[in-house]
Amino acid sequence: MTRTTISPEVIEQTIKFHGHSCPGLALGIRASEWALAEFGRAVDEDIVAVVETDMCAVDAVQFLTGCTFGKGNLIYMDYGKNAFTFYRRSDGKAIRIVGKSKVLGDNWHYGVPIEIIPLALAPIMMKLEKLNGKPVLRIAKAKAGPVVSDNGNFIVDVDFGRIDNPSELNLKILQIPGVVDTGLFLGMAQTAYIGQKDGTVKKIQL
Repeated sequence: MTRTTISPEVIEQTIKFHGHSCPGLALGIRASEWALAEFGRAVDEDIVAVVETDMCAVDAVQFLTGCTFGKGNLIYMDYGKNAFTFYRRSDGKAIRIVGKSKVLGDNWHYGVPIEIIPLALAPIMMKLEKLNGKPVLRIAKAKAGPVVSDNGNFIVDVDFGRIDNPSELNLKILQIPGVVDTGLFLGMAQTAYIGQKDGTVKKIQL
């Protein structure tokens, strides 16, 4: 599938919902198209969307897929990635949709995002260094100070270099007191969709 299956009328409705047309919204429309093809539209709360960005794309995801903050089936993780994971509660099926395939896998150099309790920042940073990581507190761009999650926590980006055993590393990180969650998202998706520069989408079975 290289051409949108969403009608021009629905695209116009999405633009009106968001307020304007922009590249970010187009990305959200494209991601939603693939989610709809796999799962259909969420009638209630069976389909869950996890978005790792607060960009314009999220409005398209809400409008088109039926996953919303109000119903609790739209989860925002402030990881600064153009990545969207869709999960069906009834059977556990999940897909992950990302852009910029050149920065994935061994080419990803932005670190693993880890959500932590602010009061535990210093000891957590030291423990992450003992795991051969290079932790950096994420600083906000539009305001002074660190990025704060919806839960009032900090985000630390940790460069571990090549990760040969993600499951083992994820477990060690989660065992650190004060760590809330990691951005490794292991075992969530069976399929990944990666956007290409020419507008096509590469499908990978995980």
